[in-house]
Amino acid sequence: MRKKNYKGRCEKRVLSKCKGICRTYDALQYAYADMLEENEEVKEFQCNVQLNSEEYTTDFFCEMENGDVIIMITKVKCYNCGEEIKREEGYENKDGYLCESC
Repeated sequence: MRKKNYKGRCEKRVLSKCKGICRTYDALQYAYADMLEENEEVKEFQCNVQLNSEEYTTDFFCEMENGDVIIMITKVKCYNCGEEIKREEGYENKDGYLCESC
Protein backbone atom coordinates (compact mmCIF):
# COMPACT_ATOMS: atom_id res chain seq x y z
CA MET A 1 0.00 0.00 0.00
CA ARG A 2 1.27 3.43 -0.91
CA LYS A 3 -0.10 6.93 -0.85
CA LYS A 4 -1.82 7.56 -4.17
CA ASN A 5 0.56 10.38 -5.18
CA TYR A 6 3.74 8.56 -4.13
CA LYS A 7 6.81 10.30 -5.57
CA GLY A 8 9.39 7.51 -5.22
CA ARG A 9 11.51 5.82 -7.85
CA CYS A 10 9.45 3.66 -10.22
CA GLU A 11 10.46 0.82 -12.53
CA LYS A 12 8.17 0.39 -15.53
CA ARG A 13 7.83 -2.78 -17.60
CA VAL A 14 5.32 -4.70 -19.69
CA LEU A 15 4.03 -8.05 -18.43
CA SER A 16 1.51 -10.11 -20.39
CA LYS A 17 -0.94 -10.56 -17.48
CA CYS A 18 -0.69 -6.97 -16.24
CA LYS A 19 -3.28 -4.48 -17.49
CA GLY A 20 -1.29 -1.51 -18.73
CA ILE A 21 2.25 -0.74 -17.64
CA CYS A 22 3.49 -2.59 -14.56
CA ARG A 23 4.93 0.06 -12.22
CA THR A 24 6.86 -1.30 -9.25
CA TYR A 25 8.41 0.82 -6.52
CA ASP A 26 10.69 -1.63 -4.70
CA ALA A 27 12.33 -5.05 -5.03
CA LEU A 28 9.53 -6.80 -3.12
CA GLN A 29 6.80 -5.49 -5.41
CA TYR A 30 8.96 -6.26 -8.47
CA ALA A 31 9.46 -9.89 -7.39
CA TYR A 32 5.78 -10.31 -6.51
CA ALA A 33 4.78 -9.09 -9.99
CA ASP A 34 7.02 -11.81 -11.46
CA MET A 35 5.34 -14.42 -9.23
CA LEU A 36 1.88 -13.29 -10.37
CA GLU A 37 3.00 -13.39 -14.00
CA GLU A 38 4.11 -17.03 -13.63
CA ASN A 39 1.09 -18.18 -11.57
CA GLU A 40 -1.35 -20.10 -13.78
CA GLU A 41 -4.28 -19.33 -11.46
CA VAL A 42 -3.96 -15.57 -12.14
CA LYS A 43 -5.91 -14.37 -15.18
CA GLU A 44 -4.73 -10.73 -15.03
CA PHE A 45 -3.58 -8.17 -12.51
CA GLN A 46 -3.11 -4.44 -12.03
CA CYS A 47 -0.53 -2.62 -9.95
CA ASN A 48 -1.18 0.30 -7.58
CA VAL A 49 -4.97 0.48 -7.92
CA GLN A 50 -6.57 3.30 -5.93
CA LEU A 51 -8.96 2.11 -3.24
CA ASN A 52 -12.42 3.73 -3.12
CA SER A 53 -12.37 7.01 -1.20
CA GLU A 54 -8.94 6.22 0.22
CA GLU A 55 -5.66 8.04 -0.16
CA TYR A 56 -3.79 4.75 -0.62
CA THR A 57 -3.34 2.28 -3.46
CA THR A 58 -3.11 -1.51 -3.36
CA ASP A 59 0.09 -3.25 -4.40
CA PHE A 60 -1.85 -5.62 -6.67
CA PHE A 61 -5.45 -6.13 -7.77
CA CYS A 62 -5.76 -9.67 -9.21
CA GLU A 63 -8.47 -11.41 -11.18
CA MET A 64 -8.19 -15.19 -10.88
CA GLU A 65 -9.11 -17.81 -13.51
CA ASN A 66 -12.00 -19.03 -11.30
CA GLY A 67 -13.53 -15.50 -11.19
CA ASP A 68 -12.32 -14.50 -7.73
CA VAL A 69 -10.81 -11.07 -7.14
CA ILE A 70 -7.89 -10.67 -4.74
CA ILE A 71 -6.41 -7.44 -3.40
CA MET A 72 -2.80 -7.90 -2.32
CA ILE A 73 -0.91 -5.67 0.07
CA THR A 74 2.66 -6.77 0.63
CA LYS A 75 4.26 -6.32 4.03
CA VAL A 76 7.85 -5.54 4.94
CA LYS A 77 9.95 -6.20 8.03
CA CYS A 78 11.51 -3.50 10.14
CA TYR A 79 15.27 -3.76 9.57
CA ASN A 80 15.94 -2.79 13.20
CA CYS A 81 13.63 -5.13 15.20
CA GLY A 82 12.23 -7.51 12.55
CA GLU A 83 8.57 -6.65 13.22
CA GLU A 84 6.29 -7.20 10.20
CA ILE A 85 4.61 -3.94 9.14
CA LYS A 86 2.60 -2.53 6.26
CA ARG A 87 4.60 -0.05 4.19
CA GLU A 88 2.41 2.93 5.11
CA GLU A 89 2.91 2.23 8.83
CA GLY A 90 6.68 2.49 8.60
CA TYR A 91 9.35 4.95 7.57
CA GLU A 92 11.58 4.21 4.62
CA ASN A 93 15.22 5.24 4.55
CA LYS A 94 18.36 4.05 2.76
CA ASP A 95 18.63 0.92 4.93
CA GLY A 96 15.01 -0.23 4.56
CA TYR A 97 11.87 0.27 6.64
CA LEU A 98 11.63 1.24 10.30
CA CYS A 99 8.50 0.60 12.38
CA GLU A 100 6.96 3.42 14.41
CA SER A 101 8.37 2.07 17.68
CA CYS A 102 11.98 2.13 16.42
